[in-house]
Amino acid sequence: MPKGLASSVARHLRLHPPPTDEDGTLPGVRVLAKTLGVSVPTVCKALRLLEKEQFLEAGGDRRKWRLTNSPSTLPLTPSPSPVRPISGKLLFLTPQPLGGERFSGVEVFASLLDRLAPSGWEVMYRVQKFTEAKNPRRSWDQLLAVMNPQAIVVLGGTPVLATWAARQKCRTLFLGGDPGDTGLPVIAVKLAQMLEEAATRLLAMGHRRIMLPLCARQTSIVEKCRRVAAALSGPGRKSENPLLIVETGYMGPEVIVNLLRRQWKKAVPDAVIFLDWREFVAASSFFNQVGIVIPRDLSVIILSQNTAIEWHVPPISHFEHPVKMISRIIARWVVDEKTEGNPGTLTEVKALWNERQSVIARSTAVKVPGKPR
Repeated sequence: MPKGLASSVARHLRLHPPPTDEDGTLPGVRVLAKTLGVSVPTVCKALRLLEKEQFLEAGGDRRKWRLTNSPSTLPLTPSPSPVRPISGKLLFLTPQPLGGERFSGVEVFASLLDRLAPSGWEVMYRVQKFTEAKNPRRSWDQLLAVMNPQAIVVLGGTPVLATWAARQKCRTLFLGGDPGDTGLPVIAVKLAQMLEEAATRLLAMGHRRIMLPLCARQTSIVEKCRRVAAALSGPGRKSENPLLIVETGYMGPEVIVNLLRRQWKKAVPDAVIFLDWREFVAASSFFNQVGIVIPRDLSVIILSQNTAIEWHVPPISHFEHPVKMISRIIARWVVDEKTEGNPGTLTEVKALWNERQSVIARSTAVKVPGKPR
């Protein structure tokens, strides 16, 4: 969890205190965490920051938090100047709470709070399950009516949500995802660049059978991965395609485990590239079951970032998203409404390679674990 997220949550609570009881008591930390879409520890840290500022006070057996009556409870500003009027409202929309989302999404949200606040923009955050929706939902209309944003940023949007946003005529930008043919602007990390670089590094180190599991991925993502695989097995290669893409239309821990189990019975890979950290967490249970040791038996690369990566032994090689660059592009789009006149723009940013200890060189005679029973 980035250090700035608790501070951003504290600032949000200071400027927009939640409804309280008659004695000024705030809702419980779990209620606040669910409302704000962050973890309970993050809310607790934010509340402790507000307690130090004497904005809140704690008391009672259950340590209920209350608003204080001191002058310090007034909204704080970075300078003695009057509070800026609100220039607009930005809604940051995610399909699940940020605590369970991609780490880069949390960082971008925190960075946007810091960048847009001086411009008078209020950054709001809500969770809306839209990834599996086949048609626009009434709850989306209700959310728009209640929040009344001037702009929306969607983390990992879908064509259905893009169609709805275009119909509502609300300025919308996708941070990753697929806008379909709506022409909505998209900022995305170059998936093809990450996959090609990861596979090329593995090939240079002697790997010859690299597996890429794709679970319930959007058509555009699957097509990009297929193009990279085709390029790796170009006319100059005599052997079979070194990048094996294994697809399934479903997502879940059991799906990942069963997918890997079937592949190990067919042909044992010497490396696996995962698009998401959560997929690797599920795969780890399978690796433990069949006695696979990383990197001795299998090299692993993840095309995303998460703080938990540092806790895995050995640490996993991965790519890091340029969060500051992404938030700067989004902030410019939010403030400058002239960018609305250039729909359909795809801005791709390059990810940064972070090599750790999960990849080692292979020989053509490398010994790999046997097939699972």
